[in-house]
Parts: sequence; C-alpha cells; structure tokens
Amino acid sequence: MKNIRSTLATVWRIALPYFRSEDKWAGRGLLAAVIAIELALVGNDVLLNQWRSRFYNALQEKDWDTFVRETIVFCVLATVLVVLSVCITVAFGTIGLFAALRTGSGEAVQGLFPIFFVFLFLSAMALPLDLLTTDWFHAIASANPVTYLLQAIRSLLIEGWNLGALALGFGIAAAVGAIGMTAASSALKTRLVRT
Repeated sequence: MKNIRSTLATVWRIALPYFRSEDKWAGRGLLAAVIAIELALVGNDVLLNQWRSRFYNALQEKDWDTFVRETIVFCVLATVLVVLSVCITVAFGTIGLFAALRTGSGEAVQGLFPIFFVFLFLSAMALPLDLLTTDWFHAIASANPVTYLLQAIRSLLIEGWNLGALALGFGIAAAVGAIGMTAASSALKTRLVRT
C-alpha cells in the first residue's frame, strides 16, 4: 500500500504543474479525449462478442438467412466501429501531440496517462448514465465527454442503432480532435519561434 501511495504521489507531482499552467484547459480536454477513446475500444469488443454469439448460432443451426443477415450486420458494424475508433484515436493523439510540442518533454506526455484514467473512471464506463444512482457521480459523469463516447459505442452493441448517441459520439470525437489539433498547431508555432 505504501508503494502505491508513493507512486501516485510521484505521478501527481509530475503531472500537476502541467494542469496548472496556462494550457490547463487544453490539457484537460486532451485527457478527456484519450479516456473516451479507450472506452470506445472496450465497447467495440462488447459489440463484437454479441455479434459472434448470433453468427455462430446461425452456423450451428444451418440458418442461411440469419447467416447472411449477420454477415451484413458485421460489415456495417465493423465499418462504423473502425471509423469511430479512428476518430477517437486521432482525437486523443492530438492531446499527446500538444503536450509534447508545448513542453518538449516525453515525461510530461507520459504524465498525462494517469490523468486520462481518472476521466475514464469518472465516466459512465461501468453503467449507462441513466443507471447511475449516486447523485455526485451522475453529475460528474454527465459533464464528462468520455461518457458520451461510450454511449455511442453502447448504442451499436446494446441498444441498436441510436443515431442520436452515434452523432453525439462522433461530434465529441471531432470536437476533441479539432481542439487538440488547434492547440498542437499553436504549440508548434510557439516552439518553432523559440528555436
């Protein structure tokens, strides 16, 4: 237990100055984006497992119509999930890019990852937002953009095709990517002026 506390204290000491600097809002946004991407990848695995169940049941029962339908469903689902995963990955990648260009330090970029996990844990990762009953946790998860990225993935795997949730997930991924790319471009200009 002492080693965990010591490690967490060290991580906090390294990461805290970045989140108190003039770029704190960009850093916080990038952190939220990385967490959302990780959650989307987990959701992708859940959807694929559900599809596999239906697909292999159709094979076992030698049901041609269900086999064809599930093959088409897989193609569409895989395409949407790949596109969403790429959007989320690029969005979170811009956060690390910004931190690297702004600080010029690999340690600062590595110091962001524990903070990303905090955003992940303070989202509706384990339960959908409407099932969170603790008021303070529901309020935090509602304000966390990672929650809505996860709901986009859930809409494909659990609820069916909820276009509102998908549009919100793609929109948040695009917004995080645009903000991160803008911040990274600004940091690059600043770095080039300095050198």
